[in-house]
Amino acid sequence: MSPVVLAMPWHTDKLAVTGAPEEGAPAFLFSGGRPGQSMSDELQHYPFTLLSESGREHLQRCADLAYFQQGEIILDAGESSRHVYVVHKGSVAELDVAVPSERARLGVYTSGDIFGAISVISGKSRYRFRAEQQTLCYLIAAQAFIS
Repeated sequence: MSPVVLAMPWHTDKLAVTGAPEEGAPAFLFSGGRPGQSMSDELQHYPFTLLSESGREHLQRCADLAYFQQGEIILDAGESSRHVYVVHKGSVAELDVAVPSERARLGVYTSGDIFGAISVISGKSRYRFRAEQQTLCYLIAAQAFIS
């Protein structure tokens, strides 16, 4: 099963809803979008600046926008990731589940930050990533990121 997909092609104001979320999938996944509602700002920062313009355009075409509720686990320790995440709005905590909770917080990702790439490359996440507030992340499919 796949996440709920809310598709709004740029040429219409109609919203199409398909599917039901699978366990661990974001509550809503926005696919399509209007011109100007893209991750072009995020792609102007490292590491994306290492790509050619056509490489950045490819990632932008492949990206979806997902909404995560406060406290929602986006990627859990030990899980494989099907996406690389780029925070658009909100914040995401990186947590080490192997240490006591008072020392678990390793960092916080905010607008423009990327996480999940190591999970895509290594096959599993070492840490847990949890939405600290309502958060929007661009999802880049693992295959698109690797290619």
